[in-house]
Amino acid sequence: MIIENTLDFNGRQNVSLYNRTVWYIKVRWYFISIVSVVGILGQYLDLGFSSVTVLNICTALVALAINGFFMWFTKKYRYSSEIISILAQSLLIIDLLLITMILYVQGGIESRGVILYSIPILIAGVLFGKRMTYIITCSVVVLYVGLITMDFLNIIEPIDVRSPSLHTDTAYYFATITFFPSLFILIAAVAMYLNSMLSSEEKEVRIQELHMKQAQRTARLGSWEWDTVKDRITWSDELYRIFGLDPLMSKLTYKTYLQSVAAGDRKNAEKIIQQAMKDKLPYEFIHTVKRKNDGTIRYVLSRGNIDTNKRGDVIKMHGTAQDITDLREAQIALEKRTAEIEDLNKLMIGRELRMAELKAKLEKVSKK
Repeated sequence: MIIENTLDFNGRQNVSLYNRTVWYIKVRWYFISIVSVVGILGQYLDLGFSSVTVLNICTALVALAINGFFMWFTKKYRYSSEIISILAQSLLIIDLLLITMILYVQGGIESRGVILYSIPILIAGVLFGKRMTYIITCSVVVLYVGLITMDFLNIIEPIDVRSPSLHTDTAYYFATITFFPSLFILIAAVAMYLNSMLSSEEKEVRIQELHMKQAQRTARLGSWEWDTVKDRITWSDELYRIFGLDPLMSKLTYKTYLQSVAAGDRKNAEKIIQQAMKDKLPYEFIHTVKRKNDGTIRYVLSRGNIDTNKRGDVIKMHGTAQDITDLREAQIALEKRTAEIEDLNKLMIGRELRMAELKAKLEKVSKK
């Protein structure tokens, strides 16, 4: 059971950048897989199973492995916005060069792969905004126009040329270096528009989250949610503070949660949670927590609700945990004081009774 946090600490100020970079790497996986399969299949149908086919298969596997390394590296440094930003920009530059190489080996001006340039432009808009989009778009224009111009001037000779006349056709050359750069600029405008929409929505979400966090901090109330199908739990900021756990722990397990519960309440807490899942009913109970960061004991009021699907299967649990230590300690102090007063009252009453008995005895003696 892996627990993910939704904290906005210093190391998590660019969670959206991390998520988008992961998404970008996944897109690269699909892109590399599709291009590799199509290219290798085409070569196999054209040339059969040759040494070139084997080389291309090995190249595709290496490319997928490198992309896997990028994914691992991104997750390893997910809390460093600077490293994630540098990695994402590096991937954009690498992809620009790879796409240019693809165009070169596919006939230059003949290649239909020119549309692939739209991917890094859109990604730049989604990840970084206007400035990086401008830089990537200008780079795309320079690379593509440079490639086509050097081909037109016979400075380079692209591979797999099938229509030589197109490479020396002046009208086609000028139409090409005019149309596609204009298309790239249009795509960049769309990318920046998408970025502005995302930024606006994210800003509203951050404001709402900030208000919720402030309210939870004031009430000492943390919230949680457990997707039992995906076995994924999210905790709010305040819940981590209540339990005294490190918010940057990448893997916080259900066992770790139980270990945070004081030894005397641990079995009861586990029993209540498991029974609630079995009965599919809400639960509420008070238990103590031994904070991991300072070892102090806190009293926690835990509440949970069960969500089921149409078949009655449990698909989600959600609830709250409130630090009621001050209230509980005040109640304990009040109970202790009440008990002391009751003991004192009993003592006083007993003393008065003895005094009354003594007085009665003295009256009897005096009458004799």
